[in-house]
Amino acid sequence: MIVFRLTFVIVLLSKAGAIMAQPASLLEVIKAEKEFARYSADHNTRDAFVNYMADDGILFHKNEPVNGKQLWSSRPADNTSLLFWWPQYADVSADGTLGYTTGPWYAKQDRSSNAVTAYGFYTSVWKKEYSGEWKVVLDISIPLPGGLQSSDTVVAWPAKRNEVRNADSAEIALLLDSVYNDELGASRKSFLAKYFSGESRIHRRERWPYTSADQYHSISETISAIRFKQRSRDIRSAQGLTYTYGNAFITDETGKEKVLKYFRIWKLERGQWKIVLDVLA
Repeated sequence: MIVFRLTFVIVLLSKAGAIMAQPASLLEVIKAEKEFARYSADHNTRDAFVNYMADDGILFHKNEPVNGKQLWSSRPADNTSLLFWWPQYADVSADGTLGYTTGPWYAKQDRSSNAVTAYGFYTSVWKKEYSGEWKVVLDISIPLPGGLQSSDTVVAWPAKRNEVRNADSAEIALLLDSVYNDELGASRKSFLAKYFSGESRIHRRERWPYTSADQYHSISETISAIRFKQRSRDIRSAQGLTYTYGNAFITDETGKEKVLKYFRIWKLERGQWKIVLDVLA
């Protein structure tokens, strides 16, 4: 029987490895994510997404970005199955208005059974409403090939708040994302390490997340052509943290094209925007 503990110890890693005080907004984001997952367990997945997604929050349906609240509201409640998850990594913008968490999820067709039918790794982007309530503005995940290990630790990335000068993040990120997409197409790669932060993660379908620059060399790609279509025209502006998303069209060595969705978290580091999370799902 798999036992998942729901008590979390918050650890913040600085460059020197010291433990630092957590900003209140980061703790709020982690708390909101855990409450979101608990609502899914106590009620059902449909009601959890309807209650915790922003009115204009985005999910992907058949590789198309759609209104997540409307999508889940149109579905019947399923009180038999179970979708549960927990945050393992988290970060928040310098102004405390935008954050995200990422971590494992598992699903059961029958919540009364011990049999797990699917595993994966999710990412949720959260925004702080005028009311002070946190809501999900985007949710995306990848499937994993096998079982998960429970963790009682949430690692919070350093926010580097003292480096932030400009709150107008969205326009810059969209432009940089477009330039990056063009470079990827020219190089026939799904990522280029020079754009990545030292604290970055890469999520790919059916692969365990790559969590450090030292692991990038192990990523094997056989791509004869790749192109990207940016879809994120309404992303939120926040100090030092933002996100982009769209579609990736990948042609393999046999000439077969597949359509995927991409998602990236961009973070301001020493005056430069770097990717801290890259998802291809």
